[in-house]
Amino acid sequence: MPGDRTWSLVAQTRHGTDLAVACTGPDLPQSIPDETIRPSDVGNHIPWAGVYRLSIKAPIPVFDLYWKPGEPLRILQFSRGDWEQDLMDLGR
Repeated sequence: MPGDRTWSLVAQTRHGTDLAVACTGPDLPQSIPDETIRPSDVGNHIPWAGVYRLSIKAPIPVFDLYWKPGEPLRILQFSRGDWEQDLMDLGR
């Protein structure tokens, strides 16, 4: 979207692979919505475009959230794996 900015970080994990975290939107949001749309309902809201997107690649896409203020969060991708601990280690 025009005017969007991306905050991103790429760091090497303890396994030697890259972990890429990115948040795209007009600014860096303070929070995400408390409510989440049911995955089975996502297709009922097409076309739909969010304002913010948070994604993680490790090195393939493993986590992807999409939202806009005042509406439920959409979880587009979530795959469990070693990347979860790698992200925790990176946060320390």
